[in-house]
Amino acid sequence: MNDYNLNPDTPVVVRFAHWANGVAHGDLGRTVTGGEVNDEFGRRIGVSTRLLLIATILGSIGGVLVVAWGAIRQYRMSDRVTTLASFSVLAMPVFVIAVTFKLWAIDINDAVGRKVIDRPLTNHDISEHTDDFERRWQSLTQHHANTHQ
Repeated sequence: MNDYNLNPDTPVVVRFAHWANGVAHGDLGRTVTGGEVNDEFGRRIGVSTRLLLIATILGSIGGVLVVAWGAIRQYRMSDRVTTLASFSVLAMPVFVIAVTFKLWAIDINDAVGRKVIDRPLTNHDISEHTDDFERRWQSLTQHHANTHQ
């Protein structure tokens, strides 16, 4: 338990000080499975950055289109509906929007009768595809080496 800084006999303040000292020296600690948090942190920054860029681009394009359409149809019902919808989305916490999208995806899958919108990739899926790619690459390079000897 001491290796993971989770010993219940050690006061919380002492454990926090130990962790903060590690963070000050670039060590974020260990995961529950014993891996380095720094490695996980680096991988997850890439995923989060990709999601941020995609959401920014789609949100910007969608926002401009909705605003332009509302400006063309100013003071009509469609303008009022898009304004109300925009303010509602802005006021809503992100996790509520995420859960709503997840529930919509489940409803779409149920309505169609099969998985149209699949679950997100997990670490296991990625490592499985990576292992398969490595096996195929090794086989291809061996075949190429054998044909050119």
